[in-house]
Amino acid sequence: MSAPINRKNITIAGVEGSNAKIKLAAGAYFSPSANLSLKNVDIDASALTNAVITLNASPIASSLNKEDGYYIINKIEIQNCNISDADQIINDNGVKYCVADMTIDNSIISLAATKKTVIDFSAAGYINDLTVKNSTVWSKGAGEQDYFVRYNNAGRCDRGGFETNSINYISNTFYNVAKSGQWGNYSGFAGRATSLWTMTKNIFVDCGNGQVARRYLGGRQNQATATFDYNTYWFNGGAEDASGYDTSSTILASDPNFKDAANADFTPQGNDQLTNKTGDPRWLGADAINDITTNTEAIDAPVYNLSGQRVSPTTKGILIKNGKKYINK
Repeated sequence: MSAPINRKNITIAGVEGSNAKIKLAAGAYFSPSANLSLKNVDIDASALTNAVITLNASPIASSLNKEDGYYIINKIEIQNCNISDADQIINDNGVKYCVADMTIDNSIISLAATKKTVIDFSAAGYINDLTVKNSTVWSKGAGEQDYFVRYNNAGRCDRGGFETNSINYISNTFYNVAKSGQWGNYSGFAGRATSLWTMTKNIFVDCGNGQVARRYLGGRQNQATATFDYNTYWFNGGAEDASGYDTSSTILASDPNFKDAANADFTPQGNDQLTNKTGDPRWLGADAINDITTNTEAIDAPVYNLSGQRVSPTTKGILIKNGKKYINK
């Protein structure tokens, strides 16, 4: 892809189990002014100098929320994707955008060693409801990102025309992301009864300068609208102090002991994480597949690859069927 795709609505969809391949040139990126859907796509962003998604510099006039001056984008979704060597995933391009709903689901994202913000709306905008689930995000090098998520501090639900806003992390694996930076910064969300927070079954290793839970809640303790459950916060070989923020009494204060993080194998070997089946389900191998497959004796049972994606039985490589791995040559 040699140049930006500038469109109102953009949909790029490969075939499930056999992702389409896209290599982005230095000036190439996705630039929607309305909705964006990336599904079943592998994106090589190693040459890219912009964010993978750089919102359009020319917003749609009719999308303007006139009361507070935000241009509304309804939905951005990244599903079943592998994005490699990205400086940033998305930024607002200096335009006062409010993305109503952004979801990253069942995807692997590797970040380049760069001092930038991964999800960056700090110039002017914000995402009203952000959900990251069943995904892995990791950084190469020293984990130099400034922030994982940063919004303009004016952003909050009522200013975009919504009753509530939320940030949700569900069953993800994060490694070396913003190790010397901050996990989140969004003062407009912090401490408000209309802000909803859900952080369940995630593994954070060497992320957010050892203050993931604190920065996630915008520095406000004991939030009544926050739900935490079975999270691991592991930093520099020890458990992060999440007291006052994650008040769930279910913190897994032990090393998840990734099999080979240096080579991007984030299979947990820690007993707590395996017992509670936390982190991105793809790294739980046969255990995760067993949760999906209800009839493990069926001859026509579904077949999955090692990323947990359902594939054709004729697919070549290491496959999983009935909870067991085998090689199809």
